[in-house]
Amino acid sequence: MRDRVRGPRHRSTRYILDDLSGVMAPNEWARSAISLLHARRGDRIVAEINNGGEMVENTLRMVDDRVPFRSVWASRGKVVRAEPISALYEQGRVHHVGPFAR
Repeated sequence: MRDRVRGPRHRSTRYILDDLSGVMAPNEWARSAISLLHARRGDRIVAEINNGGEMVENTLRMVDDRVPFRSVWASRGKVVRAEPISALYEQGRVHHVGPFAR
């Protein structure tokens, strides 16, 4: 499970504030995601529903039945979706903030 928090956008620059990736049991990643949502005062958790999205929402709701959640459907493959992000990295427009800053 990948828990990432993206900061504000400034002139097409992206800031990665947290990355809590890891191998976790479902209950663990749900608690981690919800804790991070509250710690960063986020609006909602967004998850892709193509493969297992209902499971993501159900697991989150078992931990907190009122957690703000939005599902999204990826209409293109991962490689196509990754290209714009890769370009931003190549242009130096993505910055990692915090303990994993480069």
